[in-house]
Amino acid sequence: LTMSAPPPTPPPPPQPPSHPPSTTTSTNINTTTNAPDDWRKSITQTYRTSEVRSIAPILASLEPGATSDSKKMLAMKFEETIFQSAKSFDDYKKTIQKRLTKLKKHYAKMQQQQQHQHQQQGGGGAGNAPSDDLLREREILLERELKETYGSQILYIIEHADLAVELTREKSGDGRAANLKQHAVNAKNWAERLGLLPSTTEGEDGHAAATAMTRRMDMPLLTKLKGQLESRVEVIRSHIVKMVDPDLFLEETLRKLDEELLLSHPSVSRMLRSSLLRYDPDLCRRQPRPQPSPQQQSQRQSPPPSSVFTVDQMKKQLERTNAPVPIPRRNHRDDDRIRAAVVRIDKVRAAVQALATYMALGVEEKTADSSFRGCMNHCHKVVMECCDALEEEYEECCDAL
Repeated sequence: LTMSAPPPTPPPPPQPPSHPPSTTTSTNINTTTNAPDDWRKSITQTYRTSEVRSIAPILASLEPGATSDSKKMLAMKFEETIFQSAKSFDDYKKTIQKRLTKLKKHYAKMQQQQQHQHQQQGGGGAGNAPSDDLLREREILLERELKETYGSQILYIIEHADLAVELTREKSGDGRAANLKQHAVNAKNWAERLGLLPSTTEGEDGHAAATAMTRRMDMPLLTKLKGQLESRVEVIRSHIVKMVDPDLFLEETLRKLDEELLLSHPSVSRMLRSSLLRYDPDLCRRQPRPQPSPQQQSQRQSPPPSSVFTVDQMKKQLERTNAPVPIPRRNHRDDDRIRAAVVRIDKVRAAVQALATYMALGVEEKTADSSFRGCMNHCHKVVMECCDALEEEYEECCDAL
């Protein structure tokens, strides 16, 4: 019976799925796409930071005299725009490469136009008219760029220069005050050249002022002015803000620090965490500082991270900073004022703890929750509002007594 039986038919081969999942093996990226929008969650902040670092030198190479550090913010905005508009990880990578290639081609085209323009200027004749138009267009674009980039900062310097000079004279002497005053005069000259202020130069018949206002700046003068603005405006404005409005200076410094922490190396977060645990007595009382193992001591490694600095702890502290303040009622005004003062003091304490926790978190933990974005400025505003309210309550109590 066995010999006479027909041979068994082999099973049909397995059919491949109609839509095979696409996977890519990587240390920082997992691009398995189960849904259209899941690919963004799988890309870590560390990988995005490395992309920003690779984009910045390319952008710097397209501008003479620029450095990769000066183009980090532009590279960060460049990468963020593509990241939000891309449909997949492959689209994200391809779009970055395409736009960088397009920028390089545009820069090469501009170089060719400059060479052609120099050739036409050397040959003379009627061929100079198109090159002059192109050169004038480039001058207008560069002048407009300088106005948009540095106009508000220069006007702030001019507006607050007198007060800053007086405060500098009181704190640091006449020498530093005279130096700051000279910087303010330079800022006023920049404003006049860019057309931000009317010219103050007048001749005997009054025609010199009109000539100065309508004088055209050529490309070499604009390039020299751009170098001066890039190296001086931010430093001068920062010093004046520090003297005139310390709160605004602290707010702007925290904003810059927040951006730098997102672009920093992971070792920076580990160093901040270790320093906070070592020198902050409140944290040490709440939880003992973790001790490194003998192997870590021999290799000079940092101790393991503490559970004080976690994403959950950060969320709790931000919730405490958003706690509502009770409004004084008519028949319980004194009790409600005391409760409101206690709530404000607790909000200040929570804001300080949130700042310390955020600085000690890793780069990926800082981007784990959307509510963490801009939290350093948020904590600064909470502290300022609560301190102002407590100061008003204290003055009212002193007047009542």
